[in-house]
Amino acid sequence: MLQQVVKGKPISPLAGFFMSIGIVVMIYIAGGISELIRVRTGFQNSWIAVWLLAAALCILLMRFKLMQFRYTLHDGMLYIERLYGRRGRMLCRIALSDMRGIGPEEAMRAAHPSLKTDIAALKSVSAPRFALRHRASGGERLLIFQPSEELCTAIDERRNGAATAAD
Repeated sequence: MLQQVVKGKPISPLAGFFMSIGIVVMIYIAGGISELIRVRTGFQNSWIAVWLLAAALCILLMRFKLMQFRYTLHDGMLYIERLYGRRGRMLCRIALSDMRGIGPEEAMRAAHPSLKTDIAALKSVSAPRFALRHRASGGERLLIFQPSEELCTAIDERRNGAATAAD
């Protein structure tokens, strides 16, 4: 079993503290503006904007600071999970026999522009992005991910071994 976790740059405790204070201040200011709108216009549901702002800030924080991806190669399958903290959610399971090709993202996207794409990569990570073309239930798809050199090599070796065994 080979496993790799791709995570963004961690934030320092001091930066996390100031980020939390900033979010609270932004929500407080939005609440004040919401109250001002309610008093001036009589629009009673202006508090919805405050909740929408809070939800948007939480989603952005989770998406860009807390989310990670885990790639696991085990028993002829590649498992891709999205992690938030310690909790994981399986994005896809790809059998080595269903893999059709792997290569740099730009080349694979150019060669297969009509394929639907799943993204399991972080923009904040400087590792190279690869595209994996594979067979799925709805046809062929591309998976964009950031495997280590070791994981790429293991996928190629096991895929070639599976292809040889199938022949």
